Amino acid sequence: MDDRLDERISEALLKGTEEADKLTDSIWANIAPEVDFIEDKKSFKSFKIAVSAAVIMIILVLTTQQGKAAIGKIKEIFVPKKVVVQELEGIKEQKQVDLQEGSKNYIIYFDKEMFTMTKAGSKDRIEPKQKNDKLPAIYMEIEQIKNKNVKTMATELQNELKSKYSIVNTPEEVTKPLKGTVLMAQSGNKWNDTAIRYYLVDNTKGGAFVIKQQFFVEATEGYGARFDNMLKEFKIVDADK
Repeated sequence: MDDRLDERISEALLKGTEEADKLTDSIWANIAPEVDFIEDKKSFKSFKIAVSAAVIMIILVLTTQQGKAAIGKIKEIFVPKKVVVQELEGIKEQKQVDLQEGSKNYIIYFDKEMFTMTKAGSKDRIEPKQKNDKLPAIYMEIEQIKNKNVKTMATELQNELKSKYSIVNTPEEVTKPLKGTVLMAQSGNKWNDTAIRYYLVDNTKGGAFVIKQQFFVEATEGYGARFDNMLKEFKIVDADK
């Protein structure tokens, strides 16, 4: 890690957690060139944890209240497992979730006992292990489109949804479960009709992350809520600097 990054760590701790969040991108950018040489997945995870531990050791020399808060923020990014509180159908529950590295410069957490992640072309697909072939497929796909911004993607997707679904909502800006634009569509109002939800997130480089959720109407507060809980842990990793 270079001296300039060490200085930014110190500055981040003195300024508080907001700058520490931004600092995460730089940490990952420094890690990325080394990761290219690590082909084994277990070795990669061990390497990543080791680097994050080194970063934390560097910043532990500072003991201000702001510094302690920022340390917590940085450590949180790298933990391989953590417990989150999520609300499903009005009931709060605690779940252990696992860190997953997406193929498109992001990280996300989800319950590996219930879900799997696979690569589907240019997209990463998260879907439940238990499936019912008599119902619409349930999944969440994450893709990065580098040459189209959020506004352009929103217009294109809205037109596409109108050609396929009878109910299509106007795009809206949201801050939860993440900051971005949401579009929703349904094939109808029956319990087993297909429901689609898109989240569009600025990738800060003129492009967008396109996150598509599909489930059925009755599963909106079930699988729909579970997918949204995953997106609360979605973080962009800038490995292209």
